[in-house]
Amino acid sequence: MILHSPLIITPRLMVGVEIGRKHVPLPDEGYAAGGAAYTSEEMDLMTKQAAASIAWVSLGTGPRNAEGRAVYGAFIDLPDGTEHEVTDLRSGCGGGGIQDGLASLLSFLGAAAESYAYRQRTGRDGENEHLFPPAVVQWAAENADEISMLGMDIEESPTPLIED
Repeated sequence: MILHSPLIITPRLMVGVEIGRKHVPLPDEGYAAGGAAYTSEEMDLMTKQAAASIAWVSLGTGPRNAEGRAVYGAFIDLPDGTEHEVTDLRSGCGGGGIQDGLASLLSFLGAAAESYAYRQRTGRDGENEHLFPPAVVQWAAENADEISMLGMDIEESPTPLIED
């Protein structure tokens, strides 16, 4: 299997995406701002902070159900180390591949994040905030732009992102 960006093999050894990676500057980037180079201690701290911000969304497929729909198994591993399993994600009629399932999962995460933001603004419940556990919804809201961009990259790719 060959994967094309933005898809990766996640730490779960499944196809997925990485969300939330922060920029770690090169040691001499401080010079560009007119300052001194970063020390090794500063670089270590920035690297640890960047690694602590990463989440992974992983997806696999099982056999199709009686309706011909693909049944997906998905995991959302948040930066705080919590693991969340998604057990109720299915394709539309006629099935779908991993790329389709990942695009759907990111779309649902975006919808949950949008509902969370709606509740924060208005104080009224949104329609989709219940789709995931509260910790996942809050994380999705904090990363809504990146989730949206990844979803578009996957859904609107002119060529398949997964080759067998």
